[in-house]
Amino acid sequence: MNHNQGDEARSLVVAIEDDPLAEVGQSSSKSHARDAHILSLSLFFIFCAYGAAQNLESTVNTKGDLGTTLMGILYTSFTLFSVVASPVVRGLGTKRALVLGTP
Repeated sequence: MNHNQGDEARSLVVAIEDDPLAEVGQSSSKSHARDAHILSLSLFFIFCAYGAAQNLESTVNTKGDLGTTLMGILYTSFTLFSVVASPVVRGLGTKRALVLGTP
């Protein structure tokens, strides 16, 4: 069931035909660096938005510490599901796991 092994090695960004680095052979290392920068920037923006939502949740729902309790439940679920996530992705394959995990 591990027929998607080659998916992990593919670049997230498609190389342009007019790229001067493609002729020199440095395109793949530049592509990996570009992929890492895109992923890092995406995660930065996601966690900035999540931090703002977390602050809003904990300040708006102050009655009975509901906001703090909800954030604790959320972080506990993150912890538990992160243990299970890797075997699930390995079992489903990367493409199927991304389609299943995309809202």
